[in-house]
Amino acid sequence: MLGQKSNLESPPQRFPHAEDRGDPRVTRGSYKTLGIVLLGILLCGVGVWKLTQRPKPAPPDPKARPPAVLTVTTEKVRYQRVEDALKVTGTITAWDPLSIGAEANGLRIEQINVDEGHRVRRGQVLATLNSSVLEAQLEQQHARLSAASANASRVAQPNRPQDIAGLRSALRQAKANLSQEEASGRQARANLDNAEINVKRYAELATQGYATQQETENRHMEAERARALMTMSEQRVSAARFAVEQAKHRLSLAEAGGRSEDVQMAGANTREIEAMIRMLEAQIAQTVVRAPDDGLIVKRDAHLGEITSGGKVLFQMARLNQLELRAQVPQTDLPRVRLGEPVRITVGHKIVLGRVREISPLVDPSTRLASVRIRIPTDAGLLPGMYAEGTLKAGSREVLVVPAQAVLGQSDRHYLYLEENGRARRVDVQTGARAGRLAEVRGGVKPGDTVITSGAAFLGDGDVVDVKDK
Repeated sequence: MLGQKSNLESPPQRFPHAEDRGDPRVTRGSYKTLGIVLLGILLCGVGVWKLTQRPKPAPPDPKARPPAVLTVTTEKVRYQRVEDALKVTGTITAWDPLSIGAEANGLRIEQINVDEGHRVRRGQVLATLNSSVLEAQLEQQHARLSAASANASRVAQPNRPQDIAGLRSALRQAKANLSQEEASGRQARANLDNAEINVKRYAELATQGYATQQETENRHMEAERARALMTMSEQRVSAARFAVEQAKHRLSLAEAGGRSEDVQMAGANTREIEAMIRMLEAQIAQTVVRAPDDGLIVKRDAHLGEITSGGKVLFQMARLNQLELRAQVPQTDLPRVRLGEPVRITVGHKIVLGRVREISPLVDPSTRLASVRIRIPTDAGLLPGMYAEGTLKAGSREVLVVPAQAVLGQSDRHYLYLEENGRARRVDVQTGARAGRLAEVRGGVKPGDTVITSGAAFLGDGDVVDVKDK
């Protein structure tokens, strides 16, 4: 006990550092720091106690509705009459393409006057070929024609007047000879008649005894001589008549001209040369390549210095600058196409209005496609070879429609979301025609179904949604 008392009565312990420095303010700051530390420990303990005493949350109610993923708007699926459209595709080509070549073969191209994209008029010179060889041949034939014409004129014209006068004199002489021979013939006839009378008379006298046999035979011999002279005279008359006919013929030919066969040969030679000249003139004309009609040059295959050959195309031209869209249409859609029907043609961002001008009467047996030719305006600014899409009206029909923004997906796989009891249900659909903000749908929906319009792209199948009041 005494020991304990002495401990209680012992003086309080001091901080050695404070005593060494002899500063009483150090002792007061130390007590303040200690109090702050004790207060912090106390507050932490209170906080831990409160956390340990916090009540546990109640378990979730399985019947409670989960929170909505998105607030959406809806519309009803309904029937509506829409204009049916037929989509066609094809290539823009010339309505009447023309392939222009050179008719002359083996000639060099000397000049080209047009290029691709130029508009030309009918008869306009497109290119010129070298025609120097043909022109030389033409000049040669003209010289031959001059010579042949002179020869034909010489053969056909009458003889000189001096020749004709001589022939007329020869005719007169022939006629005189004929007259003389005819007179000699008459004298020979008279002598023959007289000799025959003497023969008869001496024969009677010899019978009566008044003439001898020798005298009678002499009279017979005289008659034979007279008969021979008569025959000779007839032959000379025939010869004289023939000479007269020949003289007449020679005079006639001299007065009319050359012989007919000579005239015909000279004329035939002249006509042959004239035909050759016409042929060369036509070949020279063919060395100038001209446009067969108004149109647009779409391709040029002609080059300076090139030698032309048969069948080579120098220029390709769109006649009258008229283009068309040649679209391929399935045979099932062909009855829906009508002549004169307007067609909305799209080429890139350019849209023009065309019209159906011809429907092919033949369907390709391998593809079951038919060609439909659609006229394009000349000022449309399109070019041959461009790929184009066309849309034409094909009547109207009642179809199920929904807002176009409700249809999602791409290519041939489309879907939409129906709102059923506050949840989104995905339904696969097929799309058809579009009319403004509405789209035709087939399969998976029926009239009166509620389709989600806005926000459908952010939903999944079965998501909870809130429907926004309109």
